[in-house]
Amino acid sequence: MSTPEPSQPPVDAPEGPEALSFPPLFSGQAVTGG
Repeated sequence: MSTPEPSQPPVDAPEGPEALSFPPLFSGQAVTGG
């Protein structure tokens, strides 16, 4: 946590294939899915 990683996208809102890997809980759409 000393040096930030601008290359790495925030885990809160992943972009790309990673977003399809898990349900967008941050969006509140797949809250029922677990």
